Amino acid sequence: MMRAKVLVAILLLANGPAATEEATRPADANLFIYREHAEPTIWSPTIKIDDQKLVALGNRRYTATHLLPGTYKIKLIWPFLSGQRNAEMDVTIAEGETRYVEVTGISQLSGVGYQTYYFTLGSGIADVRPEHARVVIGRCCEFRAGIPN
Repeated sequence: MMRAKVLVAILLLANGPAATEEATRPADANLFIYREHAEPTIWSPTIKIDDQKLVALGNRRYTATHLLPGTYKIKLIWPFLSGQRNAEMDVTIAEGETRYVEVTGISQLSGVGYQTYYFTLGSGIADVRPEHARVVIGRCCEFRAGIPN
């Protein structure tokens, strides 16, 4: 069973992060959270699981952790100055299941009026199909270690 988990970890990291980062990543991770591109790009939102900080996740980064089977509340907390709203979702992890969650966000100038600027803002976190998430993580993202659980 352990060989299978190591093989899965190696396959997930193909064309991904450097070998030195692989050693710090949990081989038996069953929750992956990634941020391919979420605006505003200057800020790194904090990811919390059941109110415990996991990581501050910048663009083109991902993290991975192992959770026991159960339901968890994942929170995305942006710094106040980012102008973004926080987001949260519940994730249920079943025995032997691996889940993927994407961080999204938009912060763009959408119009100009007389002495007024209009912005489009929004952020979120969402479940992603594993086959899609593995491709995105492999092509874009570097591993960012979270706080050990």
